[in-house]
Amino acid sequence: MGATHSAEVGFVWNDPFVKSDQARTQVSEFMSRAWASFVVDMNPNDHKVKGVPNWEPYSTSASGWNLVIGEDGFADEDDVFRRDAIDAIIHEILKI
Repeated sequence: MGATHSAEVGFVWNDPFVKSDQARTQVSEFMSRAWASFVVDMNPNDHKVKGVPNWEPYSTSASGWNLVIGEDGFADEDDVFRRDAIDAIIHEILKI
């Protein structure tokens, strides 16, 4: 099913209902800590969960990176699926 709207809410609030196994528990711990870290100091990377790549700031660059959060682990990946759309926003709408 992929990522659906509001699917992250239980993880962000560290709801015990979503912690059905170790992998989902780790995702929940990370999500709740990263969101709290962002609220406190505008940086989601002060979460203190080991083995998670840095969550890089959003960029208007057409060559950005995504943080992939999943039950099979955490990774970063080249943001290629939106490259054309971001390029259009930058050059046509923002006129950068």
